[in-house]
Amino acid sequence: MSVQINQYLVYGTKLDYEKYGGEEWYDKFYPYYDNAFKGIHHHDGICVIDDGMNGEYIVVGRVLYKTGNYQFFEGAIPIDNLLTSMEKEFIETAAKSLLNTEEVKFGYFLIGHYK
Repeated sequence: MSVQINQYLVYGTKLDYEKYGGEEWYDKFYPYYDNAFKGIHHHDGICVIDDGMNGEYIVVGRVLYKTGNYQFFEGAIPIDNLLTSMEKEFIETAAKSLLNTEEVKFGYFLIGHYK
């Protein structure tokens, strides 16, 4: 079995895997899943990073930076002013619509994602 790793900087919301990790959500999230090998994949302006290996997180939002497979971020990435308030509002609205809830909080996430 092989393992891929990518690092992501995402603006979005982190979900409870116990609540959103089931088959119903898998089918709903499927078009939004990112691909380790094909650059950044957004669907309707957002994507889903799902820890299917350990079940620790599901992040829904916009990928701002992504490394290639087996690569890592180098140096410092400033996160101030990466998105305008209009861009944040668009991402938040799209994610809330996908999740059918207003009860989520948004922020920046740096993710070491193994697949």
